[in-house]
Amino acid sequence: MDHASEWRIYWRIMLPLSAPALAVLAIFSVMWRWNDFLLPLIVLSKSDVFTLQLALNSFQGELNTQWHYLLAMTVITLVPVTAAFAFLQRYIAAGIASAGVK
Repeated sequence: MDHASEWRIYWRIMLPLSAPALAVLAIFSVMWRWNDFLLPLIVLSKSDVFTLQLALNSFQGELNTQWHYLLAMTVITLVPVTAAFAFLQRYIAAGIASAGVK
């Protein structure tokens, strides 16, 4: 890459090599924020602004738990994280394959 600027070297060499690590970081960041329970529990007081995890917790009754609603909500909360992983898994596989070659 003769006569390439610093940005071109960054975009052509550094970013493709770090794509698997950035994909893993993105997956972990999305999962961490999506599954965050304690901070919204402390901060939010109105039930109409609860996150899905807090709403899932509010389905637990003192005497009776309606399991069909609880399990349906669990599936709904898993969909975005699964979609993010499905979108970014090719970068993870490429990172594992390139690490084995080095």
